[in-house]
Amino acid sequence: MDALVALGILLIMLGFAFITIGALRSAPAQSRVEAGGVVFVGPLPIVFGTSSDAAALAALIAILFLLGVLLWILLS
Repeated sequence: MDALVALGILLIMLGFAFITIGALRSAPAQSRVEAGGVVFVGPLPIVFGTSSDAAALAALIAILFLLGVLLWILLS
């Protein structure tokens, strides 16, 4: 199995595990939920969030993702 395929499958499984653990830990507690995300339209990211903190975190993750993709392209 190709290393990138194995890494992709591992990251997907870790994502499901983190979502499950997070849902189980926060279920009984009263807490404020914030969400944010990024949609890439070509090279342009569209950042959204329920609060400015969530949008700022999503923007930071988008920037790190773009830097990682550029680094991957330059090194391959």
